Amino acid sequence: MDCHPDAPFSRRLFLGGIAAVGPIAAAQPNKSAQPETTRADQAYRIRLEAAQLERDIPQAAHPNNGDEDLYPNKIGNYTKGLPHDDAGGSGPQSLRDPVYAR
Repeated sequence: MDCHPDAPFSRRLFLGGIAAVGPIAAAQPNKSAQPETTRADQAYRIRLEAAQLERDIPQAAHPNNGDEDLYPNKIGNYTKGLPHDDAGGSGPQSLRDPVYAR
């Protein structure tokens, strides 16, 4: 690497400097103002509060568009993860099975 003051600055020189600084910065001790237990407690409280907020959100409405009653062969239902026949249909039995599986 050319480190003369009158040498032009290059991308290679810049990236070489960054490559040298990375390991040095990683070797520095953690000089956080907070002890680890305080940080862990604070992180726990934040996660707990977020979980409680999520728990208290009302359940979303799931309106029925009537397709299950309109089409007896259930062709209007989402069947991507269900078994299909050679024609590509899943049929009413495939839709009933997951509902009663426990």
